[in-house]
Amino acid sequence: MEKLTPEEFKDVIRGLNEFENPPAVMIFGEPGIGKSFAVREIAAELGRKYMPLSLGRLEAYDIKGMPDLHGQFMEWKPPVIWKQVIEENGRALLHFDEFTLADEAVQGAVLDVVQMKSIDGLKLPDGTMIVISGNMGGDDGTFAKILTSALTGGRAAIFGMKRPGINDWIKYQRPAEIIENFLRNHPNQLYRGPNSAEPFSPWTCPRAWSLYDMVIKKLGLENLKSKPHLKKQAVMFAKSLLSEETVNQFIDFLENSSIDALKVTEGDKEMTVRFLQADNFRQASVIKEAAKLKFKTGVKKIEVFQRFTDFLTGNNLPQELLALFAEELVKHDPETLVKLKVAGMPMDRWADKLLMA
Repeated sequence: MEKLTPEEFKDVIRGLNEFENPPAVMIFGEPGIGKSFAVREIAAELGRKYMPLSLGRLEAYDIKGMPDLHGQFMEWKPPVIWKQVIEENGRALLHFDEFTLADEAVQGAVLDVVQMKSIDGLKLPDGTMIVISGNMGGDDGTFAKILTSALTGGRAAIFGMKRPGINDWIKYQRPAEIIENFLRNHPNQLYRGPNSAEPFSPWTCPRAWSLYDMVIKKLGLENLKSKPHLKKQAVMFAKSLLSEETVNQFIDFLENSSIDALKVTEGDKEMTVRFLQADNFRQASVIKEAAKLKFKTGVKKIEVFQRFTDFLTGNNLPQELLALFAEELVKHDPETLVKLKVAGMPMDRWADKLLMA
């Protein structure tokens, strides 16, 4: 499957726009990378009526219509959207979105439309364009249903969409200066993907950045250097839209104060001060990073982590942060966990006791 950038995908649609009866086009890719935006934008550019249908929330009858008893015979009454498509006289761009979230009956109904270019005997006008889009499933928790081979076998032109690069996204979005500067310094933070272990947490993608940029501009939060009192509000919205890792790096960028988890565990004076001055959200992130650390040969990890445990308990930090360290060690290094002690008690027993309290 050929993979295209959003702009290359638009070029495909521009070319098909000249066809008397263009074939359907399918575009698949990771969520949040601009598939739906690209379809809507190219429809506007070409002067076509954009008509989206989000299939993940529809039933088959929303496509095919409902039976209606008329005298002795049963007739099918198609949904009103088909009347609107026909009235466009070939200038509609019909967008079947969320295709891979739709059930098989809905996919089958869409297949009938693609194959016949009609709905229950009502022929769609020549020139009507059909674009189908959907997400690809993956290990990151993104769900997608398997496509029917009837649709992938010559019924439509099928493409994948690449993630946009930093320059492509900035050219398209024209973001606030603080966002542009951050992403140019941290290009890997344009897309981080969903976290399957935390399905209700926000995650970083171009769509999330676009929404965050809109919020920043609408609330007048662009110039944080001259308005430091607005930083708290900007960070609050970042936490609601972006991955935890992205937010932490963004906070570090705003404050020019990154916190190195390794140096914190080693007792570096500057880093430990930054850690203690950070809020609990940032401290929790450092603790998660610390639990995953790999040490050089010869470094006694047990001793380093015991000092870090003593540091956490000796600075009146919330017990939940120490419990988080224990929880992360269960995931990444359970052998070390059982050797650590909190106030003379094995750390795993201490964490269990806290949980039961």
